Amino acid sequence: FAYFEIIPAWFILVIVLKLFEFVITSRIIGRKQQRIIFDKIGKVSISIVMILPGVFVFRCIMIDYKTIMGITIFVVTAMLIVSSVSRIANTIKHIRASS
Repeated sequence: FAYFEIIPAWFILVIVLKLFEFVITSRIIGRKQQRIIFDKIGKVSISIVMILPGVFVFRCIMIDYKTIMGITIFVVTAMLIVSSVSRIANTIKHIRASS
């Protein structure tokens, strides 16, 4: 999608960074709890990311799909930032409580 300029290339970087953050914080928190921890904002935002290809597929029935994609990408990016800040803060609390 970035290659065909359907989504901006920086959005791919945001998704990759979120994946790394998720893996790292899950490993830190999961050491004691032996499970992966999900946060609601992150779950919803990644679900929206998974819907983006569908938005592109049905672009022929949308009046201005580029605007819809652009707005969606910025909203999702904001949600991912909030999710990351929350996860990192919770991970720090978990580390402090474990010490």
